[in-house]
Formats: sequence, structure tokens, C-alpha cells
Amino acid sequence: MQDTSSPTDLTLAQAKVILEAKLSGHAGPPVELALDEAAGTVLAEALVAPIDLPPFANSAMDGYAINTADLDGNPPYRLPLDGATLAGAAPAPLRKGHARRITTGAAMPSGADAVILQEWVKREDEPGGHGYIAFDRETEPGQFVREAGGDLRQGEALLPLSTRLGPLQLALAANVGIARLKVRPRPKVAVVSTGDELVEPGRTRGEGKIYDSNRYLLAELAEQLGGDVVYASTCGDDRAALLRMLESATSVADLVVTSGGVSVGDADLLPELVASLGEVHFHKIALKPGRPALFGSVNQTPILALPGNPVSVMVTCLQLLAPALDHLSGAQARVPLRMTAQLDGRIDKSHPRLEFQRGRLNQSASGKLWVTPIAGQGSHQLAALRDADCFVLLPEGPQSFSHGDSVFVEPLIQYLR
Repeated sequence: MQDTSSPTDLTLAQAKVILEAKLSGHAGPPVELALDEAAGTVLAEALVAPIDLPPFANSAMDGYAINTADLDGNPPYRLPLDGATLAGAAPAPLRKGHARRITTGAAMPSGADAVILQEWVKREDEPGGHGYIAFDRETEPGQFVREAGGDLRQGEALLPLSTRLGPLQLALAANVGIARLKVRPRPKVAVVSTGDELVEPGRTRGEGKIYDSNRYLLAELAEQLGGDVVYASTCGDDRAALLRMLESATSVADLVVTSGGVSVGDADLLPELVASLGEVHFHKIALKPGRPALFGSVNQTPILALPGNPVSVMVTCLQLLAPALDHLSGAQARVPLRMTAQLDGRIDKSHPRLEFQRGRLNQSASGKLWVTPIAGQGSHQLAALRDADCFVLLPEGPQSFSHGDSVFVEPLIQYLR
């Protein structure tokens, strides 16, 4: 098939620079949210630790708290017990020359500086509740003790400004007692799939029609990449209907994302509409799949118009929608994780564009990473994408890759839950 790339097409890197220039600094105003409401938002202020973490010295294991200064001479040792301290209890000081039963996470009693594992101890219980432990291990101060502030000291940096809040970040804030966070909210996103050929799943599909998958793909990707989908619709290839859709979508969203209607066919009306209603910042990228992608604005609302084939939607969402949402939320821009793998197969690339092929990773017994291209690389082949766990990056320019050649891959797990 003849390649239609033009020397005037932007590179993907150039397109990302334009996205940043147009969208940075347009994040929503900060709001204060409880921890259980803040997932996916972005910190509007840097956080420092208000307490030590852990806040007190505690036992790392189930065992017996002792003071190593009480161990005279060489083992074996025998110490009387003065009770027990469980997790959550405020411990009394350890009596001199004694040991204390202690559980994992329990606060170390004052006067104790080490923990003996219960597996190392022989316990001797006597009538009347008295008891002793005997053990034959040399013990050093600090053994199996988690010191206060060993993870983080009060006043140290906890989370930097512009951190996107996921499960680990929220847990860290909770771990130091922070209940509410000042954040920038998730950008509101409108998603629209266009095309007269589209039929809603569950309805009767007539001749020449296909079921609409792009709206579901767009909506879920937008949510997982940091957006809040507030509008989802399907629109036919009709100028009046597209105008109504753009009016509705731009009135409720911070970003409109569409699929289809953006190439050069008779029914590809979006480029002209965006240009007449607002501004086109770029149209066409030296990218496969995804070349017709357009970025512009309508009613001062940014619009990302993506091609209609589902694999093109996937690639352009990960490469363009992800950074767009980062900029609109004030987040630290994600840098895709790329790693090298050896090619298990052969690829002949005849066109000049940067290409994202679908691949599957595997690791040899020696630990070497290999990637196998998926059979079925057409941009319409959604079922083939199901079998992929990475993209294989083929750089600009016609070239061939042989079995064993080193190629860059982008694992999909970094984007998708």
C-alpha cells in the first residue's frame, strides 16, 4: 500500500511540544478533598511529613524485647518475663534484667533495645504465671527493631507538588495522619465517536454497519489516564449534528476527544469544522497508526480528534491524550517507560513514519527479554491488540529488523490497570 506521509507532517515529539505549549497552565483551581475522594487528582501543594514514620520504635517480628546490656558473658542466656506488649498498647518500661513478650508492630518499651525471635527462644512457664525465656544467640542492639523515623523524618519531603495521587500516594498521606489534601481536580473530558456506520451495542446491526467500540475505548482510557468523563456520545457524519455535538461537548468539558471523521475522505468533516469554529494547532503526524490526528480548539475548549480505527485510537490516546491530561491537571508529565528487547521474528518497514507495532514480551531462562510481533498489525484489528502487552517502536525511516535485533518496547501495563 502506498504511504501518504508528507514531509510537512509533524513528528510525535513536535506534536507533544505543541500540546504542552497550549495546555500547560490551564489546570483547574485547587480544591480540598478527603483522601477517599482524591484518587486520580494532582497535588496542588508539596507535602512534608508532619510526624516521624514510623512514629515510634516498634518490633519488626513476634518475639521478646530485651536490653542487650542485661546479657552477661557468652550464651546461653536466661531471662525472667515481665509481661507482654501487644500492637496498639502503650508499653510500661521494661524491668531491668527482664524480657517482654512483644508482637509485630508493638511499641518497644523504654529500656529495651532489641528483639529476640520467638523461634530462637525456649520458654519456661512456672506456676503462678511466672516464666522465663532461654536462648543461645548473640544479640546486638537494634536487632529486629524498626526505629522511629527510620522510613521518614518529621519535616522531610513526603510528596512533591504536581504528584498524581494513586493508591500508594494516598496510603502514604494516610500513614502520616493527613486526612485532607489540596489538589487540582481531574480534567472533565467529553468523548465522542463519529461515523454513520456506528451502531450501539445491543441494537440490530444493519448491512454496512459496525458496532461502536471506540466510545467505550475512549471513555475508559480517558478515565485511566487521569480524566473525568462527563459526556459520552456517538455522532453521525452530518455537519449539523457535528456542530450540535461540539456545542454540547465544549460547554461541559475541559477537553473534547473524538474518534473518526478526521482524515481526507468525503465524510471526514471535523478538520474543516474545527478550523471554521476555532483553531487547528496541528493536523497529521508522522505516526503509524494515527497519522490523521488533529489538535485544535473550539469555543476555547481544546479538542483532540483521533482517527477512527480502534488501534489508532489506542496509540494516539496513549501518546497524545495521556500528556494532554497531564498538562490540564497540572501533573508531572509522564515520560513513557521504554526498554530494549530482542526481536523474535522479522519486520520490514517500508514507510518513513514512526510506527507502533503490537507485540508480546517474554523472558528467556537467562533473563533476556524478547518481543514477538503480534499477527495482525492492521489498525482496525482490535482482537489482535487484545493479545499484545507492549508496543514495539520502529523509528522513522524505512528499515528492516531481523531476528535478534535490539528494539525499543513500551509495556502497556504502565498505562492500563
